[in-house]
Amino acid sequence: MPLVATLVIGAIGFERYLDDASFWADEAFVAESLRDLGIREIFAPLGASGNSFPRLYMLVLLGVKSLFGYETLALRALPIAFFLAATYFWLRLLFTRLHAFPLLVGLALFLNLLPTSWFAYSSMLKQYSFDVFLSVMLFVIADRNFDRPLRQGKSLWLCLALALPCALSYTYGIALAGRIAGWYAGGLAERGYKLAPAGVATLGIGVAASFTSLWFSDLRFMADSVYGWWASCGLGENWSATPALLDKFAMGWYSGLQEFPIEGGLPEACLVILRIAFLIGVFQVLKNLAGRPLRHLPGHWGTRSLGALFVVAAVLGASLFFKYPICSGRLTLFVLLPLQLLLFEGFVAVHAWLEDDRGLKRVSVFLGFLWIGCVAPYGVRDAYLFSQAQPPDNIRAVLEEIEAHSDLEIQVMPCMHGVVRAFPGGLPSASVVYAPSVENVPWGEDVLILEKNLHPGIGYCFGVIRIFQAYAESWEELHAEGDPVRLYLATIPLPES
Repeated sequence: MPLVATLVIGAIGFERYLDDASFWADEAFVAESLRDLGIREIFAPLGASGNSFPRLYMLVLLGVKSLFGYETLALRALPIAFFLAATYFWLRLLFTRLHAFPLLVGLALFLNLLPTSWFAYSSMLKQYSFDVFLSVMLFVIADRNFDRPLRQGKSLWLCLALALPCALSYTYGIALAGRIAGWYAGGLAERGYKLAPAGVATLGIGVAASFTSLWFSDLRFMADSVYGWWASCGLGENWSATPALLDKFAMGWYSGLQEFPIEGGLPEACLVILRIAFLIGVFQVLKNLAGRPLRHLPGHWGTRSLGALFVVAAVLGASLFFKYPICSGRLTLFVLLPLQLLLFEGFVAVHAWLEDDRGLKRVSVFLGFLWIGCVAPYGVRDAYLFSQAQPPDNIRAVLEEIEAHSDLEIQVMPCMHGVVRAFPGGLPSASVVYAPSVENVPWGEDVLILEKNLHPGIGYCFGVIRIFQAYAESWEELHAEGDPVRLYLATIPLPES
């Protein structure tokens, strides 16, 4: 079943990969760095604004570029591979937990058609699918692999294996802290407080060395503007907005409040059901923390559900004390599996209670179909809408029009500079101008103008094009409705003497 579900969900992300779109604006600086920089240069500030990207992961991507060339499909091969692997293990974990309730397995499948941000980042030249993969693997790891080094002092290499990814990912350390905290809390009743000093020391040294590597290879080059972009997305910055922020953190995946929104999401009545189930799930896991076992646990499930609770708590703590942004889909993708584990603990608790009474088993079945009926149509619809949507900033959509006017100068608007510069092979144009200015255009001649689609969150991008429109004698749209970028044919008249 996990394999079949992976084929369904994985196909959505893989289709986006096969679209072979040009690099999105947020991918462009990574692509340009891989194209233009060598091994030494990537361990330095990236771009004038000090962009962030885990450098050791970038080093691997640099090897991919050296082997297969500077091509979009080649550079996105690792992100899509991590997406597919993470999706498989993610679904396998969910289906293992829900093995006693087949209808909840169906619900999990349809529910995972809704987080379109996960599909959007599936093949982007970013680190997010890798972050999710690492987080998911912490839950794939069984408790015995924490017990041996940390309680028995054996197989200490496992501590180093657990610590190493801290040098590769910005978010793995949060997930690791939460997973280990859940494992330790879950074992207190049976094994007491005792830990193996050698195991704890090895893990601590490994984590410290990995974070030191991350600092010197990466974090010290990160500009403050990276943090400023997500201002007001941390807990405690605006207490009146905290309930809405927490709701978006936990339920935004299903309500349409995502970074790449489509006209979708569940209706409010279905979201209320999910909110209630999530709160029941949190309550059940807290009772488990107090020593009450969870219902219908599969063999060797161990402390995974407790780990999910502590990972969520660790993210919220990082947001409260270190301003980690939790309103950004990309930066919280790695916690989506733990959130879903808590959500489904709530559904399991409800169905287990109903099936304890023979007279209520039919009610359990009815509710199972009700949940699926509530989610399935919207999940299928949103997955379809996503598959029909164009990747952001994809200039391949207007490439034929640019080729048809290749004798004209093309003025690239400010927020499209990186997208065009990173485009493999460049634009088929006689002249590409990256510093557009009405004063410097060929007066009295036609000129192409390339711009992003309008978006309220980036209004600063569109000041220059408004000036062009004010000066233009003629203004023709060459892009089609629904294209991810805008292309215009304009004539700027000769200035009056």
